Amino acid sequence: MSSGDWEEVKRLAADFQRAQLSVTSLRLTERNCVEVITKLIEQKLLEVIFTTDGKEYLTPQQLVKEIKDELFIHGGRINLVELSKILNVDLAQITVKANEIERADTGCQLVLGQLIDRNYTKHIAEEINERLTQQGQVSIADLTRQYDLPSDFLQSVVEKQLGKVIFAKQDKQDHRLFFTDAFVARNKAIVRGALVAATRPISITAVLNQCGISERTFFSVIDSLLESKEVAGTLTSRQGGTATFIPHVYSKAQSEWVNNFYKQNGYIEYSALNRLGISDAQSFVKRQFSGEKLVMLPSCAVGKQLLDQVEGSLDEAISSLSWIDIMSVLPSVFEVEDGEEILKEVLKNMKSNVQIHTFCHTFIVTDHFLQTVMKPINEEIIDKKAEEAVTSGRYQQSRVDRAVGKEVQVEVDHKAERREERRKRAAGGKGGGGTQGRETKTKSTKKKYQKNRVEASDS
Repeated sequence: MSSGDWEEVKRLAADFQRAQLSVTSLRLTERNCVEVITKLIEQKLLEVIFTTDGKEYLTPQQLVKEIKDELFIHGGRINLVELSKILNVDLAQITVKANEIERADTGCQLVLGQLIDRNYTKHIAEEINERLTQQGQVSIADLTRQYDLPSDFLQSVVEKQLGKVIFAKQDKQDHRLFFTDAFVARNKAIVRGALVAATRPISITAVLNQCGISERTFFSVIDSLLESKEVAGTLTSRQGGTATFIPHVYSKAQSEWVNNFYKQNGYIEYSALNRLGISDAQSFVKRQFSGEKLVMLPSCAVGKQLLDQVEGSLDEAISSLSWIDIMSVLPSVFEVEDGEEILKEVLKNMKSNVQIHTFCHTFIVTDHFLQTVMKPINEEIIDKKAEEAVTSGRYQQSRVDRAVGKEVQVEVDHKAERREERRKRAAGGKGGGGTQGRETKTKSTKKKYQKNRVEASDS
């Protein structure tokens, strides 16, 4: 600095000191200041904002500046109610200016009555990334409880900072869950080790307890393992309490056993499948033997091999005009209801001119055999009934009754004939001969005849 400049500084300092020490002769009182400001406000020459106690005035620009200052001091997040108390300004004025700040500055947001700037948002993202590094995963629900902010706001913050500040991946099934690659790799190894060693169906609950991982983590990992075929098997459901993992090696052993049993016997018993751990036996049979036409019975499924065997036995019995019980051809595990259904299925496809009868649901008897069996029985019954009728006297009594009935009938017929003759004679005696005929009277001799009979008897 040159000597001339230094002298100028000294001169200005002396002038400033004299100004400070001088006494002003004209001063405005507080009341005069209030009146002046009120007049300016009335004439709309000045715009000010009153404090809540009415002792101070703030211009809108000053209020905005103080709001930003307080926001910076509080780390980028401040509640408007608290800000109103700090600045001693009405909450309505604070809210209006906060909205103006939000519109003017894209880095500031008004969230549930709180003003938040980009610095705080970045700070949240850094904390979330640090938490992910420690725990491996984080959910929006946990962040909501931690920061007391809406889930939608936190979701947008995390998604915007993915790959920039937050190094994690978003779950495809649950978009509110985020995890790191290291966390996924660690849990994949745990789940893969537990499931690859399984040779029988295993409950997912047991896997979770053994591995010490959450149900949500397990299902997020198992899908990728199954897709990449690192684990061979299937899940019965997506609910941990009822889900079961069935290894392919176990399913393969089941299928081989079922196929071998069916080839040897021609049927599949549902109870046997249940003992193998197959809960829905009928659906399994339909899926396993989709290319074959099976008859689904109440307790088992029957194939063409067994149906042909039953049809052959039935055809032999019909050809020999004999009888057959279908249950004697079927294995002992079949119930009567099963035999009845099989018989209906076989008879539906058979064509025979021989008349047959069905008894007790499963017995087939030809009509010729039935008549042959019934003939001696009928003859024996007739002879026995005749002998009983003769021995008891019913036969003789019936003959007597028939004979008496004939005599009574003959007598009745004779009486009827005599009545008819008397009627005809009476009708003939009343008529005279010719057209001039007249009725003739016969003199009664009855009393005279009776008198003569009395005299004769006296003598």
